[in-house]
Amino acid sequence: MIASLTREGRATFNAVTLPPGFGANNVRHNKQLESLTCDPDGKLMYTAPEEPLLSDGPIPTIADGGSLRLEAIDVQQNFVRRTVRYDLEPGEGNGLADLEALDRDGAPRQRVLTLERAWTRALGNTIRTSSVQCYK
Repeated sequence: MIASLTREGRATFNAVTLPPGFGANNVRHNKQLESLTCDPDGKLMYTAPEEPLLSDGPIPTIADGGSLRLEAIDVQQNFVRRTVRYDLEPGEGNGLADLEALDRDGAPRQRVLTLERAWTRALGNTIRTSSVQCYK
């Protein structure tokens, strides 16, 4: 269940089914859906796991990145409209921390701003942002 608040403080609730593959047997401990954002009209909800699902490959290392599923879910119709592959940069402990939808549903470009984070004792915190195109 997703709750949204209006500027006046009224709550609305939508039941949203998890995308295929996000079941308990396919996620790493405490690394499932980390981020959630809606487009400016509230029609599309974008979400992604913090780290790759078990079926999508290993977690990022210093040598290799990882691959996530960025899901665009139609909130009113309750179905996954599209899945976009998102590649995490190499980095020990690297993961997707947050998303922000930049464009309305139906816009020529449907972009999502991503925020990756990593921490290592040698380097401390590392932050990376990207703009991802989510095609129609």
